[in-house]
Amino acid sequence: MIKLKPENVLTINNEYKYCTDDVLVKGTFCILYKGYHISDENNKNKKYYTIKSEPSSTKHPQLKHEYEILSHLQKNSLNLKITGIPKFSKYYHSINHKNYIIMDLYGYTLDQIFELSEYKLSHISVFNILNKILEIIKYIHLNRIIHRDIEPSHLIYTIEDTSDLLFGNNGKKEGKMDSNSDLILLDYGLCKYYCNSQKIHINFKDNKKPIGNIIFCSIWNLIGIEESRRDDLDAFCNIMIYLMTGKLPWMNIKAKTHQEIKERIKEIKISISPLEICKNVPLIYNENFLKIIEYVRSLQFTDEPNYDYIKNLINNCVEKCKSSSNKILSDLIVIKNRSEDAEIERILEKRKKEREELL
Repeated sequence: MIKLKPENVLTINNEYKYCTDDVLVKGTFCILYKGYHISDENNKNKKYYTIKSEPSSTKHPQLKHEYEILSHLQKNSLNLKITGIPKFSKYYHSINHKNYIIMDLYGYTLDQIFELSEYKLSHISVFNILNKILEIIKYIHLNRIIHRDIEPSHLIYTIEDTSDLLFGNNGKKEGKMDSNSDLILLDYGLCKYYCNSQKIHINFKDNKKPIGNIIFCSIWNLIGIEESRRDDLDAFCNIMIYLMTGKLPWMNIKAKTHQEIKERIKEIKISISPLEICKNVPLIYNENFLKIIEYVRSLQFTDEPNYDYIKNLINNCVEKCKSSSNKILSDLIVIKNRSEDAEIERILEKRKKEREELL
């Protein structure tokens, strides 16, 4: 066992402790560490937490805003069923020259699970996932908030569900991605209220700087239009195509510089038709997927989306799947050719670096 130097272990307000070497995710603005409550330090079965940090001196701090958004969503003033919102404990300002949010520890992201299954999920699994994402988006929107950064790497499974997905109940590298698996949406730093408490919608604006992941963000965001509810659903459509086909038409673009790649992605996303986007979707679902994308693209800036219409089209795909001759019904996913946990981590780290270089 490596003995850690004292300077590698930090204490937050004499309540939580973490090691600076125990990094879960290193993002552009924030770092996520694995930590625990000090009162639990000598407990062999201590509960671990995600400790999200950013420098207190950062030019555009996000954690306080994220804390306020999560507080609003957890407060649940509308008495709805809380869906897909991360559980958090506390927010700390300017300790060790950093700001912190303490959240529950989660497992692998949807993107990681998809990569480990070699970009092939059963159709039933895809529809289960899409229904969950749609319910999360609906819950956030009903609370007057738009997320503005929905992508597969920001959707994560609980520790328990990750274990079931990766190893199953029999210890093999396979598991079930069924309707009972808890999917959580992370990263609320770019969230925004699209209307006030009197339900007065924000004003239309243009010449805005695009934000979020260029692969999954909406076409309106790309051309500089103020985001609203339709933008989250356009990102949902991109995830829908990605999970069903394993790719998007603007992925794997080759160019000399990262900026040229981004410009090329933007050109394709703006010019490509919904019909072309859906061309690799299996024929029995193609019409439904096309209707979803065309409906989302028809939404005006202030429109309230019809979430039930989209859900019905997804559920119609489920019925078509059940009645098809292929009978692709299993929600079983298989993590192929992965004999060691270290190999899983190595592959995920390699893919992560590749994405970071692109974006």
